[in-house]
Amino acid sequence: MRLAIDQALIGASRILWERIMNMGYYLGTEEDIETKVSKNKTKTKLFREFAKRNPPWDELISCLQNVEEYCDKYRTPEFHKGSVLRTVLTRNKEIDGNELLSLLNLASNRFNEILHRFSTT
Repeated sequence: MRLAIDQALIGASRILWERIMNMGYYLGTEEDIETKVSKNKTKTKLFREFAKRNPPWDELISCLQNVEEYCDKYRTPEFHKGSVLRTVLTRNKEIDGNELLSLLNLASNRFNEILHRFSTT
């Protein structure tokens, strides 16, 4: 049961960040970022370029490194087949729950800062 919850948390964390990037890009450009993604341009790269030119979204640039590191660590190409959690089963290795929550915490904290910047302008 714990592995299923961990797997859901990994997926939900990335989905949340994708939605934040989608929303920011759309609010700033009135275009869907999904239509701009290509082999050479990931959503994260596109959002980073957009955010550099569009305050208050520039607040999230520093977070994107954390998002990429999290995805590299937990969302392997086999994500839908069990990802790194397979190691937990086969090698009795534990994953720190706080580390799994780190992207959600980061999103909550940073997004509140952005909302505050919007409300004071």
